[in-house]
Amino acid sequence: MGSVAGFVLWSALFLGGNALLASLFPQQFAQGAAVSPTMLAALLALSIVYSELAGAVASWLSRPFGARAALTLGGALLLVGAAVQWQYRETLPLWYHVAFLAMLLPSTWVGHLIFSRVVSGRLG
Repeated sequence: MGSVAGFVLWSALFLGGNALLASLFPQQFAQGAAVSPTMLAALLALSIVYSELAGAVASWLSRPFGARAALTLGGALLLVGAAVQWQYRETLPLWYHVAFLAMLLPSTWVGHLIFSRVVSGRLG
């Protein structure tokens, strides 16, 4: 349940965030894909935040199996992300594909860790 909710949350944030950025900065996008290195870096940073939020939500909804849910979510995001990145292989630079895919699983795990520490009161 938590993994599915995390996946839906991540997808909504990613698609909505990209649409918002494309409408605010149309010159930075061409044919639905970011073209400027600055915008690509911003999208990567946002993806990390989305992944951490989704990992925290998956962990929260799947207590006491939050770690498993976060890892399952990260794996699902990685599989779907690889398929989507493949579709854009001619449009986006290789560094973006590698960075995007490499951050998915660790970021969802970080979201789980943050949630776990908030719940246990072990921040800082």
